[in-house]
Amino acid sequence: MKNLKNNSLALLALVIAATSLTLMSFNQINFSTKNIQSSVFFQYSPPATNPYSEANVKNTENWLKVDEGCLTPGDDAACTISVLMANTTGGLGLEIDPSKVSINVQEESPNVHSVTSPSSSTDGYTNPINRSIP
Repeated sequence: MKNLKNNSLALLALVIAATSLTLMSFNQINFSTKNIQSSVFFQYSPPATNPYSEANVKNTENWLKVDEGCLTPGDDAACTISVLMANTTGGLGLEIDPSKVSINVQEESPNVHSVTSPSSSTDGYTNPINRSIP
């Protein structure tokens, strides 16, 4: 009788442990999905040479993660874009993944380019905000 009671308690403990593990796994999956669907802002950081050239604005290495969109909007030159976490390197939101983001630009004046709205959902970014040239 004592063995039956001990076996029943052991079985109950295993069921509780398995249920807890299952519920925790679902919670982690939901958190990961939410992370991938959220967006982060990237601000254009112009290099010293040809700062707003087409090649430089399109180069994802010239875009740095920031906490919010452009605070001084205008029409002349690239400022910020919003990128899904899934379109960042490793899904971490620290760098734009160039294989998933293609930045569209428009020439506003000679060798000065602004970012235009994506031409399709495969461009990988949204909400382009441009600024006036300082």
